Amino acid sequence: MIKGNKAKILQKLKHFGILYGAFTALFFIYFAPVVLTGNLLAPDDDRTQSLPAFLGERTIWTPLVGAGWPVHADPLAQIWYPVSLVLSKIPMPVGWNLFIVSGFSLCSVFLYLYVRLITGKRFPAIVSALVFPLCGCMLAELRHAPVIHSMAYLTAILFVMEKLSRRHSLAWLATGMAALGLCVLNGHMQFVAYILVVVVLYAVFRSLTMKEGQSKFLIDIAALIAVGLAIGAIQILPTWELTKFSVRSKFAFIDFLSYSCHPIQAIGLVTPNALGAMNSMFFNIPYFGLEARPPHFMYLGLLPLITFSAAFLLLRGNVLTLFWLSTGILTFLLAFGNATPLAWILYNIPPFGYFRALSLLYPIAAVSFAIVCGIVLARLMVEKLARRRIVVFAATLFCVACGAISLSVQILQEIIELPERGSLEGTLPPFWENPAILVPFYGSILILVVFLAWLQKPNWRPLKVALLVVAVADLAYVGWFNEWRTAPVPVATTQLPASLPKYRDLLTASNQRLLPSRGVSSSDDECPPNLSRLWKVPSASAFGPLLNTRYLEVLGITEGGFIPVPWTFTSDFRGFDMLAVKFLTVPHGDNRLADYKANDKPIFKKLAEIGKADIFENTRAMPRVWMVGETRLMADADIVRSIRRGELPEGELFDPTKLALVSDAGMKSEGFTSPPKAVRVDNFSGSAKVVSIENRKVLLEAETGTGGFLVLSDLFYPGWKATIDGRQQEIVRTNYVLRGLEIKPGKHSIEFRYEPIYLYIGGAISLLGLLAFFGLLWKALTTKEETSEAAQELAQ
Repeated sequence: MIKGNKAKILQKLKHFGILYGAFTALFFIYFAPVVLTGNLLAPDDDRTQSLPAFLGERTIWTPLVGAGWPVHADPLAQIWYPVSLVLSKIPMPVGWNLFIVSGFSLCSVFLYLYVRLITGKRFPAIVSALVFPLCGCMLAELRHAPVIHSMAYLTAILFVMEKLSRRHSLAWLATGMAALGLCVLNGHMQFVAYILVVVVLYAVFRSLTMKEGQSKFLIDIAALIAVGLAIGAIQILPTWELTKFSVRSKFAFIDFLSYSCHPIQAIGLVTPNALGAMNSMFFNIPYFGLEARPPHFMYLGLLPLITFSAAFLLLRGNVLTLFWLSTGILTFLLAFGNATPLAWILYNIPPFGYFRALSLLYPIAAVSFAIVCGIVLARLMVEKLARRRIVVFAATLFCVACGAISLSVQILQEIIELPERGSLEGTLPPFWENPAILVPFYGSILILVVFLAWLQKPNWRPLKVALLVVAVADLAYVGWFNEWRTAPVPVATTQLPASLPKYRDLLTASNQRLLPSRGVSSSDDECPPNLSRLWKVPSASAFGPLLNTRYLEVLGITEGGFIPVPWTFTSDFRGFDMLAVKFLTVPHGDNRLADYKANDKPIFKKLAEIGKADIFENTRAMPRVWMVGETRLMADADIVRSIRRGELPEGELFDPTKLALVSDAGMKSEGFTSPPKAVRVDNFSGSAKVVSIENRKVLLEAETGTGGFLVLSDLFYPGWKATIDGRQQEIVRTNYVLRGLEIKPGKHSIEFRYEPIYLYIGGAISLLGLLAFFGLLWKALTTKEETSEAAQELAQ
């Protein structure tokens, strides 16, 4: 019995492997300008976020980012994601490029399987499997590798759900659990939430359209969700804890709307390059549109637009088509943020109010319309249409296309006439010569002609090939002007620039940090986060969506890790000093730091010009650990104000080398119970030094004849425990973001150790989820299944 079921599963895996290999080869061919030149498919955020996570050390905590960072709790670090873990072992650039391409390939494979299952036809499935990964939003989101992989798991779960709606199968149920678990471990929690909504809606829809077995189907889906989330609990629980202390803990509606699509970007549905090509040029036309999402992000392809229209104009009602049309239209509208009331409704539904970038709903709209495309093509292959209906349809589509292009021309003209776009006057060709208008116009005519010819003989292979070729060529051509090709990343970017080893060694020896003023926008010579972690350079900067709110507030940086322009800190600011920021980097020629002085002496001293950057030394930088003789209780707002202004509420100067500030509100939110207490030691004497700093452990030595208070310039975060001479002592949140301990007279050995409770709880739940998954898989191997269904699958 085991051998028989094993053979069936191996046959299915073989079929999957063939599909995966074919689609992978196709995408490698498309991305050849980058992969064959030895470069990386890592534009924009991938270069500074996903790539360092992919290649970096998979540790629980790192002291190299910010003032310390819980890597395991950062979902985009993907330390538990098996695909990233395995492919990171392959030498660069092959490993990374395969990681990116695998996301596209998996999207194609599972979308092909799903559309073929619901239509019973190969050709529509192939079309859907290619038009979705090549659409504008997917190629634009190549800058966010987790987005691509999340969409792959959505298509996988849909395929499994459709299988389960037709026949209960333990093997497919286990496959769905694994897909959802991998989706969570992939790390894009926003997509996990979106995908769960789609899964629940699809489950309800399918249960309403099933003739029998609804209860068993819904139980299967509930088990799939429960075990899938359990597998991902090792990521979910630590991320939930991290979110409580991040900027996402309190998200205003205006923040929720950031990075949404703008209505004017709908121009990209028909003329994707009307505003030029971002990070490139479209026939010598530079990009002059909005920064966040260029119009080509909206491009779905001309064939999906034609089939979208056909779903309304040619075919009678079909419930599956209506479901995906409704899903696509709803997510399409939501992607435009405040342009509709839907955004406000979504904002008030937990947990969606903690997310931003509603444009990330657009890939779900795109896959919905790709599925509709496959369904419509399949129905057109079997449904005989009257010539009169075809003529009316063609005429309507031609008029709509002309109207859409005319509207694009009008919008373009209004943009050019804006005062801030005055420099464009005379630089753009007239509309009748503008390739951004002419190419979509002639392209739409070509695809419409091929589509109408195919309608006459929908099962004739040459016409099917012709329709597939023009549909793919249309999308591939638009995607050719995307940043993946125009801004390839050399493998050398993963190596420390030749100008920085000297300063890295100095920082490592002194246990201090560097701060790039431009954060994630820095050149390599400025040492941007999070590449700095990959290069082993201790950095006070960080980049990510879940950065600690207090840390950003006290240091005065943003989620991008940079100091906002114009700089608002003064010479009295002590944040750099107490966070042990020894070096600051700025673009070459930026001398603003030289203007900061204390007692008529410069605070920042220019050391050298290193490549495209200048590096300055902070002469007031404090060591990693020190002792003071006094602590004062203050409100958190007063502590931040004292650090940023260098002045206490009473008017005294704030000197962090002599005084530590402790919150008078206690630390209950961080899980600590001891009440706050002020310390004051007369005639204080004492010192402390670092013995060693490891990822999860810090060893210190302190000596004081009077007793005092020790301050460690590392981030205060739940899970850190401290012992003094082997006896546990509770850590005090000091100077708003740092760790402090009260020290008694004498010589002491001090140890800080990271023991994250939510990691342990999440790990235990994940272990139970994996046991349930493997138990189900074993039962599937040892249970006799209906051979007719298996034989039918193998025949397909």
